[in-house]
Amino acid sequence: MRSTRSVASDPTWVLLDVKMPGLSGVEVLKAIKQLDDSIAVIMVTANEQVALAPEALESGAFGYVPKPFDFRFLDPHPHRDPQPSPAR
Repeated sequence: MRSTRSVASDPTWVLLDVKMPGLSGVEVLKAIKQLDDSIAVIMVTANEQVALAPEALESGAFGYVPKPFDFRFLDPHPHRDPQPSPAR
């Protein structure tokens, strides 16, 4: 797989399917982490793919969510070490 970095954006997090046509989400995860380990990658899995979740977590995934899921419940800014918001 050839890795390229988009010049149009610098993501802080990625929502990545475990299984895609012709691609392994875990391999894409590994490529992302090689490019920039600070990117939080959240894996999306179907029920039959939940067994791949431990491998994804060991490969650097921030977490995983099972399908189907409701986008309204995803935190738009996941952080590895949550920090309190500064007082305004």
